[in-house]
Amino acid sequence: MYRIKLSATDSTNAHLKRLMQERDLPDGTLVAAAVQTRGRGQPGAGWISERDKNLTFSLLKLFQALPAREHFRLNMCVSLAIAQVLDALEIPEITVKWPNDILSGRFKVCGILIENSLQGDRIAHSIIGIGLNVNQTTFPGLPSASSLCLRAGKPFDTGDVLDALEGKLLESLRDPASRPLESIRRQYESRLFLKDQPGIFSSGAEREFEGIIRGVGPQGRLRVERRGLGIRTYDFREIRMHY
Repeated sequence: MYRIKLSATDSTNAHLKRLMQERDLPDGTLVAAAVQTRGRGQPGAGWISERDKNLTFSLLKLFQALPAREHFRLNMCVSLAIAQVLDALEIPEITVKWPNDILSGRFKVCGILIENSLQGDRIAHSIIGIGLNVNQTTFPGLPSASSLCLRAGKPFDTGDVLDALEGKLLESLRDPASRPLESIRRQYESRLFLKDQPGIFSSGAEREFEGIIRGVGPQGRLRVERRGLGIRTYDFREIRMHY
């Protein structure tokens, strides 16, 4: 394992990309920053984190034979690995809000941004960016945000949490293509926030509607059952969940 610690950077994903342009990096290279000045969540979203209170890091994973069409396999493996670490830390009510936010109860504690580099029809490497709220206790203007400290009622050693996450992620991503996709999907679906429960959604210019999440398709599209319409599938940014 090769770890790079920074006092500050614009974005750990961007920093890792720049390093890759300068030299070859070993599989499992991890870049962690005490603070990000331009941290990103999913496209178009920012990630705000107090210095030294949380974890903001990116992990490089190299692949040999992972088909590009199975990109959502990575999302599921990463989400499940993080959920398992948080379970071990006794953080309550850990679920995955599709596609890959980690919630404790109804509060977001972790965001994931995976950027894949393709070589033909294969994923050559992935940069997995993770922002985990650990010891931050105030989130002005973000009523749905929380942290491990707030949810568990005690502070955590960020170094220990990073060690646990790094180990579990590398274990989960050692050879993801060898693990049965259906088994991974069942585990992921068992973690889905609001699965099999009525929820309110919106899609494009369509008015808000009630639906029930029934799972995800092979490529990660969300399967939502709608009254009178049966099950419809949605890609990321085609649907928004209101909770």
